[in-house]
Amino acid sequence: KTIFRPPPPPPPATFRSMMLEPNDPELKLNLEQHLERQEMNLKVQMELQTKLHRQLLVQRQLQHQLEHSFNGESADGSNTESQRWQATTALKNSLRERLTKHVVMQQEMLQHLDALVSSEVDAAASS
Repeated sequence: KTIFRPPPPPPPATFRSMMLEPNDPELKLNLEQHLERQEMNLKVQMELQTKLHRQLLVQRQLQHQLEHSFNGESADGSNTESQRWQATTALKNSLRERLTKHVVMQQEMLQHLDALVSSEVDAAASS
């Protein structure tokens, strides 16, 4: 006597496998587009972070030079008030220029983040 046994059911799909390979082509396309946007946004943020880090390093160097110019004479003892004033003015101008660049970079970051939020809101609204 042969007993008929149906084939075992397929194993239940795990959350991870459903997320990695969605069955719905439209869902898969939306997921891929979303991941591409996230990757692009992360790259832009990393570039901006690198620029800001370089700015910070230069600013620290200039601040150190500025402090050094206030802390005494040159090696041969000939540092006059006029030389100190010229060095201070040059450093202040350099710091002002750097600060302006830093503010521009911050504005770029804010614009990028605003565009990011807007695109996510638009994507959520169209879904």
